[in-house]
Amino acid sequence: ELTSLLVPEEEFRKENNAERVTGLFLQNFKAALQSGKSNKVNAVLRGFRDLVQSDDVKEEVIKQNALPSIIKFAKETNDDPLPLEIVYAMTFNTDAKKIICENTEFVDHVKQLRDSEKKDVSKMAHGIMWKIEDEEKFKQRGEQKN
Repeated sequence: ELTSLLVPEEEFRKENNAERVTGLFLQNFKAALQSGKSNKVNAVLRGFRDLVQSDDVKEEVIKQNALPSIIKFAKETNDDPLPLEIVYAMTFNTDAKKIICENTEFVDHVKQLRDSEKKDVSKMAHGIMWKIEDEEKFKQRGEQKN
């Protein structure tokens, strides 16, 4: 059901590989962005949200250079937690985390979203900032205690 927004179910069953699924996501995501209809973009992102939990899919997002488009969309939508959920999932990939950290404009945007009145947006923003700023400090403090 999740992938039905990305690819017909029979097709997904035939060839269940991260490269193809990520490529289809990217193709549908770009088409939805070009349509200018945020509901179409959100439909594609909803279908991708669970898939991006897979390490293989995260790797493909990096290989296929899809992360900058997702970040750009997340920057353009202040009150939507969905693109932030995708970005948060990507912070569990070292290469993605580096790309996110290097986009200082996006990081500043996420810092501001921590104060959002929408709880789910604020929660995702806090999660992203924890992963890209505080997690390493926390690990280092733990190592110093040992």
